[in-house]
Amino acid sequence: MSKSFHLVLSPPDGEPVSHRLTAERVSLGRAEENSIRLELKSVSSRHCEFRAGPEGYELIDLGSTNGTKVNGMALNGHAVPLKNGDRIVFAESVSAHFFAAVEAAGTEPAPKPKAPAAKAAAEDWDEWLPINPVAAAVAQQEGTLHHLLNSRD
Repeated sequence: MSKSFHLVLSPPDGEPVSHRLTAERVSLGRAEENSIRLELKSVSSRHCEFRAGPEGYELIDLGSTNGTKVNGMALNGHAVPLKNGDRIVFAESVSAHFFAAVEAAGTEPAPKPKAPAAKAAAEDWDEWLPINPVAAAVAQQEGTLHHLLNSRD
């Protein structure tokens, strides 16, 4: 079994976007050369970087003007190992969640549940649990589960 790593970004005026982290270094910022580009004035040109290690990814702020926080704590130039479910805030305006998922070898992909059209009820998100329980729980808590489900179509 191998792990996959994902960052789900929730920009202030947009839909949540999921990025699978696969490279050894994944940069995030406003400049075009970044792996993940956020075109917001509050985000620095080269804001931060995700770095792969033996246990997963760590995050380091690259001296950004408006900072980066993991679970409410400012990075202040220190690399922080990321854990499944960590909440990240870039430049006080973009929230994100980091997910680490174990991929089962040799199994058929789970059938994709039908996305509800409106805000999901508890039974709707229970249907989505086999795919990504952490993302479903976070999205339900934030009231954005329907966005997350609809983005999977």
